[in-house]
Amino acid sequence: MRAREARSAAGQAQVREGARFGGRAVAGHMRASLFLRSYERSDRVYNADAGPAATPVTLQTINPHELRRRDYVTAALALLVILFLQMVGRL
Repeated sequence: MRAREARSAAGQAQVREGARFGGRAVAGHMRASLFLRSYERSDRVYNADAGPAATPVTLQTINPHELRRRDYVTAALALLVILFLQMVGRL
């Protein structure tokens, strides 16, 4: 915050008033920048690890996992229950 105030051309009163509302935006931009840098770094590390000699990874399980009609119906019912509870909670 001190560095931002030092770089700012506005007076101290304007900086303090702007910090009340603009501080969240600055913090949000900083978080987004940190997230993007972290994501790009993890991608570089993954690509370095999965070089040309790497083989694709497949997960071996005892039972194959396939979505069936029953799974879709269960998910739809759960979503409907959640939406119903949200509507009842707002009344």
